[in-house]
Amino acid sequence: NIIGTSGNEELDLKEAYGALQLESCEGANVDNVCIEELVFRTVLVNVGGDLMNVTLVEGSFNGGDPVDLLDQVIPNPLDPAQSATVVDVVWVDFCETGNFSYSITAEADPPNGEMCQDEDNYNQTIRPQCEISLANLTCSDLSAPEDMPQDCQDIQAIENPQCECELCARQVIFRYTQANCPVQPNGYSCSQAGTLAPSGNISVSSMGTEFFYEAISQSSDIVIIDTQNTDNCVPETLDILIDTATGTQSILGLSTGCQTGSG
Repeated sequence: NIIGTSGNEELDLKEAYGALQLESCEGANVDNVCIEELVFRTVLVNVGGDLMNVTLVEGSFNGGDPVDLLDQVIPNPLDPAQSATVVDVVWVDFCETGNFSYSITAEADPPNGEMCQDEDNYNQTIRPQCEISLANLTCSDLSAPEDMPQDCQDIQAIENPQCECELCARQVIFRYTQANCPVQPNGYSCSQAGTLAPSGNISVSSMGTEFFYEAISQSSDIVIIDTQNTDNCVPETLDILIDTATGTQSILGLSTGCQTGSG
């Protein structure tokens, strides 16, 4: 695996960085125990002047299924100014960077009058502290000679590969899936109007010049993009227009990652 880094960033516990994932660390005030018990204690108080019969108490962690806590309400009903405590226990990975939330809902009925309801929410951000700096990370390229190791900052990042093939790319192969453009395309651009149909046409151009055109008859068709002269390289940048039978178009822009003639 290839890792690229500036050496100026820090890692959080459980973060993946290239081929590495930080599982534990040592240092001042650092505890390697990740999974911890978290106890929520909620006090229900009858602040009114009538007897209240508690009919519902539910807790929910991170928007999950509610947990019924009603059987913990003792006594029930509650006299004026009387209280009861309910306890809910959850398990939290404190080595995982992120947010968690807890909510509790209670409902109660008086002898006469309308039902009373209350809800409380608790939100917390977890950002574990760990004394790990990438400046001290030793990296090596397994493809490099043993007597010529490379520093992290000199190893090429995997997101932007540069082809070092003797022959250039002569075909780009992909499968038409009729899928909509993702919200955040990864490694390419995509724009679309409407819903794609199973059949239509695909045209491919580079720098404004069209060099490939083919019909698609159904979703799952495999499309092989090449030039008219199979001895020529596929251009480095491709603009793919998918025009379906419904009149809906999808436009994709991508790079082969290989410079023409050397990729």
